[in-house]
Order: sequence, then C-alpha cells, then structure tokens
Amino acid sequence: IDERTSRFAEALERYTRAMQLEPGDAQYVVAASEMYVQLGQGEKAEALLRESMGRFPTTAALRHTLGQLSAMRGDDAAALEWFNQARLLAPEDQVILEDLTRTLVALHQYGQAETNLNEMLREKANAGRVDLQMLHIRCLAALDRLGEARTALGLLLDKPEHKSDVQGWIMMGNLAARMNDTGRLRTAVARVLALAPDRPEGYALKSMLMRQLNRPADALSAINTAISIHGQDPDLWVMRGLIQGEMGQQAEARASLLNAQRIDPGNRNAQTLIAMDSAGAEPWVRATAGASAQQSP
Repeated sequence: IDERTSRFAEALERYTRAMQLEPGDAQYVVAASEMYVQLGQGEKAEALLRESMGRFPTTAALRHTLGQLSAMRGDDAAALEWFNQARLLAPEDQVILEDLTRTLVALHQYGQAETNLNEMLREKANAGRVDLQMLHIRCLAALDRLGEARTALGLLLDKPEHKSDVQGWIMMGNLAARMNDTGRLRTAVARVLALAPDRPEGYALKSMLMRQLNRPADALSAINTAISIHGQDPDLWVMRGLIQGEMGQQAEARASLLNAQRIDPGNRNAQTLIAMDSAGAEPWVRATAGASAQQSP
C-alpha cells in the first residue's frame, strides 16, 4: 500500500524488514532496490543488489534490475552484460529479452537485435506491438536489408490505424531515399509535410527528393527551411553542405560542414567531407550523402 500511494520511504522500511524476516526471498531485495531508485538513491540500490547476489546466484531479477540501473545512468555496455546474465538464468522471460534487445540497438549491434526481435514478434502477446515492429524495421534498415524493411513498413503504414504515423512516414522517406525510390519518397514527403508541417523532417525529405530530381536550388531551399526549424541538427547542415558543393558553392559548403562539426564534433559525415575537401579531393558526389531526415529518439 505504501508503494502504491508513493510513500516510498515507508515502503522501503517495510521491504527492509521483510528482507530481515525472510532472507531467502529475493523479491524483497528487488523491491527495496526499486524504492531506493524512487527516492533518488540509485547507488544504494546498486549496492544492495550487488551484495545480495551471493545469496541468490540463480536469480535473474537481481541482474535484470542491475541492468536497468546501468541503462538509467547511460552505461549501455554494463547494462548489456547484466541483461545477458539475466537472460541465461531466465531464457523465457520476455521482459528481460526486450530490455536486452533495446540495449543491443543502442549499441548498434543490429544483427543480434534483429534475431531477438524475430523471436519476440512470433509471440502472440506481441502481435500488436507496433513499437517492436518499428524497431525490427530499423534493424533491417541498419543491416542494409532495405527491401525487407520497406516491405514491412509499407504493410504497417497501409493499415488504417497507422496511416497518420509521422515517424513511420519519416522512416519510409529515408528508406526510399536510400533506395532511389522516387515514387515512395514523393509520397512520404507529402504525408510528413501534411501531418507535421512544423517539424524539420518533412523538409529534409523534400530536399532529398529535389536532389533526386536534379533540382538543386529547390533542394537548398527545402534544407534551409528544415534548418530554420531545427538549426542544431548537424545532419541538416551536412546535407546543406552537400547541396551547396554540388551547386559549385565550395566556400559556403565548407562553412556548412564546419558548422555541423561545431554542433557535433564527432559527426563522421562532416569529418569525412571536410577532410576530403582539405585534401583537395572532390567530396561533392551523391554517393556520399549520409545525412538522414530521421531525428534521433
């Protein structure tokens, strides 16, 4: 009752007492650690779980919770290790599998994540999980299985309840751009701009479409609109630099790429193109277009 009414300190006292009365029951350890988290005392939660593992060497819940704590503080590598240990102890636990899979995606380990998602989507309980379907499509795209990704996403967007899924249409636009599928890209541009005219992605997709149609001035205008909406997205500046370079505006292109690098010093597309330009190479070719209209979640 204390926990359900947000009386976390009182709940912690009760769970701590329960641990003393029933030291062989791991559920009270997990519950107490969760109350520590609710009270903003994550370090105490982790210490309790770690010191309890010796008494519960085959209990997946402790390792799963440690993985969740690691993920909360942004340590995906540690989270992956804990989730893997938990899965070995509880291979049928779908919650553990989902947390493991999302961590694999965060670490760009798309192959294993895709395998896990295939398994999860075969479960009847996950039949209507659009979030898992979208994550699967994202993995397929990252693995360059673009045709499979486009087919799966098309089937999803054809359903009446998903025809207004902005994020889905943004993903379709990015897939279509990578596959030089002008027809689907045109459709995605129209849908995103109609559904979310105040977001930058539709204009970024429009810029990609204009490049495919060899209309560089319109491509530049569209990307400038996207930047006016969200000027701190380095990928938009990279796209602007590519378009300017293709138009023969080398000085302006370099300035755009340097701005992308200023926003995100680790942006690989900006680094590569700046290095090529500095070395006297010709970076302004369509094959190098690595920017995406998809905003990071």
